[in-house]
Amino acid sequence: MLFRLKDKREIRNNAKFAVSAKCCSDSCKMESSFIRKLIDFISAYKYWIVAGLFLLIVTVGSENSLIRRAAVRHEIRVLEQQKAHIEEEMSRDREILKELSSDSLILEHLARERYNMQRADEDVFIEQN
Repeated sequence: MLFRLKDKREIRNNAKFAVSAKCCSDSCKMESSFIRKLIDFISAYKYWIVAGLFLLIVTVGSENSLIRRAAVRHEIRVLEQQKAHIEEEMSRDREILKELSSDSLILEHLARERYNMQRADEDVFIEQN
């Protein structure tokens, strides 16, 4: 009888193990089914996937991306506008320098207007708006 109880316990333990092994194999089947579907999807759309990744890298992912290029073009336009403005100021200043070096009356007029200079015998009134 003792021998029979031991056999029954082993059978129960083996049955529990068989059930848990069966559950594990079901989850493995589900995982392998998912992996199989994933592989089938990738093999069916591999060219589209590669093209999509390429476009993603070109537009966003790389150092020379299209977004970065557009930002650099905008910066170049702004700097060219600043360059044109500075060149205009330089040409105006060159003309003023030529006039100042050639005529002393213009130099005196400029000094009076910009720097509020005056002669010893005159009074200067400054209007502020």
